[in-house]
Amino acid sequence: RLSEEAKMRCQLAACFGAESCAHAVDLVCEVAGTSAVRLEHGLERHHRDVHVLTQHATKSYGRYADVGKMLFGLPPGFWLAAAGFLAGAVTFILMRDMVLNV
Repeated sequence: RLSEEAKMRCQLAACFGAESCAHAVDLVCEVAGTSAVRLEHGLERHHRDVHVLTQHATKSYGRYADVGKMLFGLPPGFWLAAAGFLAGAVTFILMRDMVLNV
């Protein structure tokens, strides 16, 4: 079983690794110029794929916020935020129904 500190380090390493790969591909595409967007060269596919990776939930900027919360002894907020949004939506619907039924 991983310690909390090890989990935080793994999250940070995964985010940093994904960002570093995306930056490296960006540099290659910048040097390649307009050739990078041509389908036959394959660079556009690598560019798209690596940027999709950075948007994945486990490698997005939200992970930095979660690690920051964990450092302050708070629970990570990914699922907590989703639960909060759902609770807010349910509250809104209930309030709306109360107003409309009056």
